[in-house]
Amino acid sequence: MEVFMPLKRTSRTILRLGAVGAVLFMEMSPQESATAVADSFPVMGYIVEVEFVDVRLNSVDDCEELASNCERAEVYGTIFAQSSSGASDLYPSRNLAEWGGSGLPGVCPGTSTPNYYFWWEDNKSCLRGMLEDNTYAFADAYMCPAHTYTSCATNYAKPTNRHRIKVRHGESVKTYIHFRDYDELSSDEDVCRTWQWWGPFTLDQLKTLDTTGTMNSYPNNGAGDCTVNVRLQAVEPFYAIG
Repeated sequence: MEVFMPLKRTSRTILRLGAVGAVLFMEMSPQESATAVADSFPVMGYIVEVEFVDVRLNSVDDCEELASNCERAEVYGTIFAQSSSGASDLYPSRNLAEWGGSGLPGVCPGTSTPNYYFWWEDNKSCLRGMLEDNTYAFADAYMCPAHTYTSCATNYAKPTNRHRIKVRHGESVKTYIHFRDYDELSSDEDVCRTWQWWGPFTLDQLKTLDTTGTMNSYPNNGAGDCTVNVRLQAVEPFYAIG
C-alpha cells in the first residue's frame, strides 16, 4: 500500500495506516512528523508537476485556393502527460477548443459552425487563432481537463496547463501535443504534433528534479511545425505503508 501525504501544518498529526488498521497519534511539529514518516516508511517516488509552458508555430502553410492570411491557423487540439507506468493526473488531457468527435471541430457555444477567436479569449470550444512566428503561453489559454481528446470532463478554465503525476524509481514521463488546423474547404491538417519521453529517473534524481526542455514537431508535419517548452518539477514524495 502506498500513500501520498502532504503533512498538514499542525502540531498534532494523525497518520492512518489503512493496511493494518492502526492509528498513530503523535505530538510533533510538522518537521518532526515529516522526519518520522521518512524514517518509518520508504519513499516510493515523487509527485512530479509537468507544466506545458508555451508553444510556437515556426511555420504555417494554410493557403486554400484564393485564400489570404496563409500564415494564420485556426487551431484545435490537446496536450497530454503520463508516466511510463500509466500514472497520470486525474484528467490526463487538456483540450484546446473542441476536437468535435464525429462532428465539426471548434464549434462555438450556441452555434452550429466553427469560428475562431484570439488565443487568450474565454471562447470555450471555439477555434484559436495562431500566427506563424508567435509564441503562445498555455497558462493564457482556456482549456478543459479531459480523459480523452474528443470531450471535456469539466469546464473550460485557465490556467489548466499543469499535470501532477506519481513517478517511481526507474520510470519516465511522456509529454504529448497534437494541434490541428481547421480548413473549411479541405481536410484539416496537423500544425503541431510531437511527443517526448523524459527520463528514466532514479529516486535521487526525482528528489531534486526541476528541469525544462523542448519538444519539436517532426518534419512534414502537415501544414506547419512547432516548438513546445515544458517544465518538470518534483513537488512531494509519496511513501509505502504496510
